[in-house]
Amino acid sequence: MKKHILIFSLMYYPRVGGAEVAVKEITDRIPSEEFGFHMITIGADKNLPSVERFGNVLIHRIGFFSKTNATINDFYEYPLKCNKWFFQFFAFLRAWQLHKKYSYDAIWALMATGTGIPATLFKLKFPSVHFILTLQEGDDALSIKRTMLPAYPLFMLCFKKADTLQVISRYLADFGMDMGFRGEPRVIPNGVDIDLFKKDTSSSDITALQNEYGIKEDELCLIHIGRFVQKNGIEDIIKSLSFLSPQTKLLLVGEGPLENRLQYLVKERGVKDRVIFVGFKPYAELYKYLALADVFIRPSLSEGFGNVFIEAMTAKVPVIGTSVGGIKDFLKDGVTGWECGVHDPESIAKKVHYIVNKNNENIVKDVLSKAFQMANERYQWGHIAKDMKQLF
Repeated sequence: MKKHILIFSLMYYPRVGGAEVAVKEITDRIPSEEFGFHMITIGADKNLPSVERFGNVLIHRIGFFSKTNATINDFYEYPLKCNKWFFQFFAFLRAWQLHKKYSYDAIWALMATGTGIPATLFKLKFPSVHFILTLQEGDDALSIKRTMLPAYPLFMLCFKKADTLQVISRYLADFGMDMGFRGEPRVIPNGVDIDLFKKDTSSSDITALQNEYGIKEDELCLIHIGRFVQKNGIEDIIKSLSFLSPQTKLLLVGEGPLENRLQYLVKERGVKDRVIFVGFKPYAELYKYLALADVFIRPSLSEGFGNVFIEAMTAKVPVIGTSVGGIKDFLKDGVTGWECGVHDPESIAKKVHYIVNKNNENIVKDVLSKAFQMANERYQWGHIAKDMKQLF
């Protein structure tokens, strides 16, 4: 008999991060004859319909404020920012309404900080419906608690009311237990579209990108892909340019609330001609930008997992990151990548110098090979979808 699962998610396609990509990759690989997925998410873009089928998910968008062609930055500013607050209560009401029609077998909250409260309200109203709580949080525990302070009792309750806790790293498993989950967390990580990120990019495509962004063939190209938020440590990458050759360029692919601050920092540090703000790019195009890069860097202050690290490893790009949160599960210094210090721009530069040093060429090739092998063996979406289907 077909099961129906209702997903709570603050955001979904076309503007996505690792958590949203995970939902699509998992649900697309689970037969629609066995499981039907619905989703309640924020509808802040006037161009998107209130109800839409996307892959194996029927999306129901709600929200009081919207804007034509809304960007990630708009989600963090008024009035669209208010949708996140309204979502905590109105997502529950919409779920109640939909449950009368579809009679859900389970609800699935994607991240406790954004959707744990409406899912908990639903569980209190319908205790027989199984509650799956997924932790994809990237912020550190203290920041999470501070963010949820106005509704902290309800936030804490979501861990106690969840029937199943699925986490993407051992770090988040410990966090879930500390917050009060009473069972054994299931560690099922996020994955990577291996076929997409190992695709070869033609030399003509790379040349076209180099010309578009003013990158010369003899220049070193560093890259960061992801939202412009505090936890990603992008300011430290910009500061590291002071310790690197003037022939080093930094590509920042993404958007987010820190963009103006980063633009100001670039001017203040005198590296405006070396930092390129690429803007948002569709997920299916990211492999081309990785092909353009010599080194991928994300000096995270905190991280729940970090899909983009595995994507860079699959694209055989050297990876530099910090040993924090879920990154510890896959990034081993000198084995699958290179570790830098937290808030330590000089250590970032030292790792870059090591990677590009011709004397270390064979060592770098060995690390890239081990990282690629690990990604293939542990982080294929097919394997992860199979584990998630078993959980459902």
